[in-house]
Amino acid sequence: MNLICVEDGIDSSKEAGKLMISVLSAVAEIERENILVQTMEGRRQKAREGRWNGGFAPYGYELVNGNFILPKMRPRSFVLFLINIFTLTWA
Repeated sequence: MNLICVEDGIDSSKEAGKLMISVLSAVAEIERENILVQTMEGRRQKAREGRWNGGFAPYGYELVNGNFILPKMRPRSFVLFLINIFTLTWA
């Protein structure tokens, strides 16, 4: 099976086309690795700074400008809030 790309002039049935596909594949693989390295380094940097790396904030916290804050509730009202959530969820 051969790939013919009319727009880019690539024909995998010929040696030059095979070479072009190999080079493009290698470049794509390198780019993928670079993106992975940069993404992981960004996540590590956020972790070093104590910032959130993504996803939902843990239960009971709010995420404001990339930082966790506890809602300003008194302990008793927070416990009642949790009991209400539990009873509504499992009722």
